[in-house]
Amino acid sequence: IDGSNSMWAQMDDTHKIVAAREVLGELIETLPQDLHLGIVAYGHRRKSDCNDVEVLVELGPDNKAKALEAIGSLNPLGKTPLSLAVLHAAEMLKGKNGRRLILLVSDGEESCGQDPCVAVTDLLDEGLGFVMHVVGLAVSPDAREQLECMADAAGGEFFSADDVDLLRDSLIEALSKVR
Repeated sequence: IDGSNSMWAQMDDTHKIVAAREVLGELIETLPQDLHLGIVAYGHRRKSDCNDVEVLVELGPDNKAKALEAIGSLNPLGKTPLSLAVLHAAEMLKGKNGRRLILLVSDGEESCGQDPCVAVTDLLDEGLGFVMHVVGLAVSPDAREQLECMADAAGGEFFSADDVDLLRDSLIEALSKVR
């Protein structure tokens, strides 16, 4: 999940981060308790740090309460190191059986000089099988192009969410592909 400073921008008269917390919280509550869930966030601890990526919740079952707490505590602050965030998320998937999905919720493009589409392709070329769905929160055309590329490269879908209702619908659609 995006914790970069741009998540303070408004969407539907509310901050994007507030909308994301609310909608993700609602949807996490509906997930099966035994679903293996992990949370990676970026840009939420340091203002100008391209290494500001953190695993907030290690991938595992019975993580709904931890996930809700982690998302609720995000305080957008810094940059958007998408490539590094994807690497962290993919690292959690290594050695795991079953369907492997990364769901990226972001409002912007990479701001740390990397190409996240290449990062996704490289991971897949290394043999790590996963699907990535991406939800873009009121993104610019350039950001949309980059986020769509990431989803396409990983056999997933890009969902555009320009308001809170579309965010909810997009996340429901993306999460329906997990079950």
